[in-house]
Amino acid sequence: TYEDFHELLFDMHVQALVCGTDFHYASHNSGSIHTLKAQERIEIIAIEPLMEDQIEKISSSKIEKEIEAGRIEEANASLGYMYSIDGTIRNGFQRGSKILNIPTANLEPDSLFTLPAIGVYAGYMKLKNSYYPAMINIGFNPTFGNTHKSIEAHVLDFDQDLYGKKVSFLFVQKIRPEHKFDSIEALKTQLKQDIETTRQILAKKSIQDWSSVINLL
Repeated sequence: TYEDFHELLFDMHVQALVCGTDFHYASHNSGSIHTLKAQERIEIIAIEPLMEDQIEKISSSKIEKEIEAGRIEEANASLGYMYSIDGTIRNGFQRGSKILNIPTANLEPDSLFTLPAIGVYAGYMKLKNSYYPAMINIGFNPTFGNTHKSIEAHVLDFDQDLYGKKVSFLFVQKIRPEHKFDSIEALKTQLKQDIETTRQILAKKSIQDWSSVINLL
């Protein structure tokens, strides 16, 4: 019950609670901002929702749906910064370097992240405090018949050894869905076009344009 929930908060010595005006809690969501304010031992600070175009509330659920649908530009606008996934670079199939001559870095996420929709994205790789333009792919590499979803990036004009390094992949814009190509050559041709598209997208909004929020990443 919401009364028991209050007692739990009292036992934890909570002094103040910040929540949205539409916050609900306890069994069957029986508690609300009104029941919280009715108790007198904890200060309640209610935050009005942040609206987009004064129509739709910006919420974690909304942002999550945008990311899962591949609408990265909309998600980033709601977040105020680039959506990113942290992890460690691990060995992959090495097809990028050995077959396609377009090497990729395979990311093993540190924990559970909301994955953008399957497809190819323009973005960045962050290594320590440096940001490198990258074409990022999320998917199964259907041309090669993979059964495991991978997250990999071709880092533009980059030749350092990344294996075992902690990095972040930052997403700017979706380029295209994932496709199965009839041949390796057709795949290589498309990837070269994706690299050029990545350059064009990032030239329009470079990493410096995010400088006001770069310390959040």
